[in-house]
Amino acid sequence: MDLLQQVLSEKGKPLLIINEFKFRKIGKSKDGIKWRCTVKSCTSSVCSDESVTTLLTSNLNHNHEKSSNINRQIVANSLKRKAIDQITTRPLKLIRNEVQSSAVDLTLNDVNSIRRSVYRSRRKTLPPLPKNLPEVHAALTNLDTIQKQSLAILNKRFILLLKKFGLQSFW
Repeated sequence: MDLLQQVLSEKGKPLLIINEFKFRKIGKSKDGIKWRCTVKSCTSSVCSDESVTTLLTSNLNHNHEKSSNINRQIVANSLKRKAIDQITTRPLKLIRNEVQSSAVDLTLNDVNSIRRSVYRSRRKTLPPLPKNLPEVHAALTNLDTIQKQSLAILNKRFILLLKKFGLQSFW
């Protein structure tokens, strides 16, 4: 019996892993859910029930080798999602917790690759840095401070932080 494992891809779509081969979801049919191998030149396909626990039909004749780094990909994808959801937790702490909780053997290169991908995914959620002075001024005027204080820009060199009880100026 083949071991079925359902995970999410890098783009958040469902993948089915059978014997270290990845299958993407094609769609639903009257029989169940149809899956096809992620390698485009491969014609392998399977059909599973709605709960993705058993295979109803299968054509597991692959014309390529098994994926060698599926476990690393699974860990990396789950860590990217956690990094975006838990923005205040340090990436290395997320990686350490994930490696301890899962029984996956990762090399130092794998950990460094995962760390870089976590930082990249977090960076995508942040607004872009301003490139010139007008962009800085636009970003500051659109900025909401924690205490709902307003900012005023004078002479393109001074920034005033208007408080309830006085003014503060910054160069």
